[in-house]
Amino acid sequence: MTTKIYTPVLIGVLILTSSSSNAGQFLKYAGLIEQTAGSSLEGFNVLGDRALLVEKLAGNSAGVVYDISNPTAPIEIARLTASNTGTFFGWSSAMVGDYIFLSDSSVNNDSGVIHMYNISDLDNVVHRELTAFDSVTGRRFGNNIAVSENRLIAGSPRVAANDPPAAAYVLDF
Repeated sequence: MTTKIYTPVLIGVLILTSSSSNAGQFLKYAGLIEQTAGSSLEGFNVLGDRALLVEKLAGNSAGVVYDISNPTAPIEIARLTASNTGTFFGWSSAMVGDYIFLSDSSVNNDSGVIHMYNISDLDNVVHRELTAFDSVTGRRFGNNIAVSENRLIAGSPRVAANDPPAAAYVLDF
């Protein structure tokens, strides 16, 4: 059996789907979400019929959520921003249900923050900022994040000798 993998050179995200109708063609091109011209792609995440791209454009960052239920015609459904963003906005992202999490471990003197968005009502997106209870310079809270059901795990690495010790935080929401 031969598996064909198509790898076009594109700027954006290539959505791949499995094809049960043709075992010889396991992966196929399904659609393209193009990022804004002149922006850099900081990260992405996919959950069900939603795709999240984090793009940085001239110092402004946004998490852009797309409906990919029709993979050949993705539709932008939300643009998530925050007033308190730093260099690493969206460095790590996670999605579960109607919740989207975008970390930024570089804000507030590298103490870090996680932006939590509830997009159940697209006309009234709820945004909250989560910080570590022991927030200090160099903590880098949210450097890596993962989510399952109603539990968020946030990592804080120890990068330099004078940084606080590495830690993992468990948050229920």
